Amino acid sequence: FAAAIAAVLLVTAATMPRSGEMPLSAMRPAEKWQEWGDPQFDKTVGRGRMGTPLGFLYRKGIGTHAHSVLVFHLNGAFRAFDALYGIDTEEDHGNKAQFRVFRAPADGEVERPPLYDSGSTANRRGAPGYTGRLNLTGASYLILEVQDGGDGIQNDHADWIFPTLYR
Repeated sequence: FAAAIAAVLLVTAATMPRSGEMPLSAMRPAEKWQEWGDPQFDKTVGRGRMGTPLGFLYRKGIGTHAHSVLVFHLNGAFRAFDALYGIDTEEDHGNKAQFRVFRAPADGEVERPPLYDSGSTANRRGAPGYTGRLNLTGASYLILEVQDGGDGIQNDHADWIFPTLYR
C-alpha cells in the first residue's frame, strides 16, 4: 500500500507543471525597509494608483520609495525574474533613483555585484527601464533595492512595474 501511495505521489509530482509565471506583487516580502512610507502592492506610495511612468496606469507592481529594500523568500522555486521600473509621475521634480536587484542563496549572504543595476536614473517622463530576464536558479532570496540617484530622497516615488517570477 505504501508503495502505491509513493508511486501516485511520484507520478503527480512528475506531471505537475514546472513552468509558469507569478506576479511578485502577489507575494509579501519576508523583510522590508523603507525610509519614507510603506511599500504598496499593486499601487503607488503616493496616490494609490499603480505606476504612472509615461502617464500610463499599470495593474501590477510594487510602489516604493528611495531608500528601500524588499527581501522575498523564494526557496529556490523560481528560475528567473524581470520587471519594468520607473519614477512615478505623481511627483514632478526631476527626481533620480537607482534600481538594483540582488539574489542570495540559502545562507542569506547577498551575492555581489547585483544581478541588475540601473545606475543613477532620471526617467521622469521617459520610458520605464527594463531589468531584462535575470537568472534566479537556486536563489533562496530576491532583493529589490531603490536608492536615491544622488539628489536626495525628496519625492522619489519608485515603481517596480509588472515584477514577474518565472518557474
